[in-house]
Amino acid sequence: MIRQAICAGLCAVALWSHGARAESFFQAEVGLGAGFARDMGDDIWVQKKGGIPDNETLLTPAVVVGLTGRVYSHSPRDLRYHLDYTYAGQQAASCMCVSDADYFSGNYNGTRYAFNGFGHVQGISFTLDVGYTLYGWRLFVEGGPWVDWVTWHESINGSAANHKTTPEFGWVYGGGVEKGNLSLRYRYYQVREAWNPNPGLVTGISMLYLNYRF
Repeated sequence: MIRQAICAGLCAVALWSHGARAESFFQAEVGLGAGFARDMGDDIWVQKKGGIPDNETLLTPAVVVGLTGRVYSHSPRDLRYHLDYTYAGQQAASCMCVSDADYFSGNYNGTRYAFNGFGHVQGISFTLDVGYTLYGWRLFVEGGPWVDWVTWHESINGSAANHKTTPEFGWVYGGGVEKGNLSLRYRYYQVREAWNPNPGLVTGISMLYLNYRF
């Protein structure tokens, strides 16, 4: 009788410890995918009218690393947090642009200036995702704030016109589907550009990536 009770207790502890590990409040997560940047629009480092030659790199590899954990669970619903660092790759833009005065007046054949720039978007986000599990597949939506810092290095005919990097506050939202520890996630990162004294290129990042919880 005592031996059976001890065995039952040990089995219960083993099952509890396995579940605690599987549903730890602190789990590492890593995501790899692609980010597509939304630029600041026409006449911000590129000119899109009149056949003016320009080029942009807006589709880039992206990586997310951080911590996650389950905050609440009442099957089939649950709530998780994500504290993540996101690096959205290197964007670039180049243009043989005319002056603003020529561009706004429609003189697209005016004196040309060589614009060449590149930069990065990265930051730290804290989001909550609300999930619903159906037939083993977890569907979720998420959202929360993030602090980003944008670098942008611009050269105009060889002279620097850089963007001064400062932390900026924005929002992240998205959703996805999860099976076990693997998920396919979409996120949109709002990027607020400060003109200090010049802007960067990016005003938002759409990311699609695979994420794995360890």
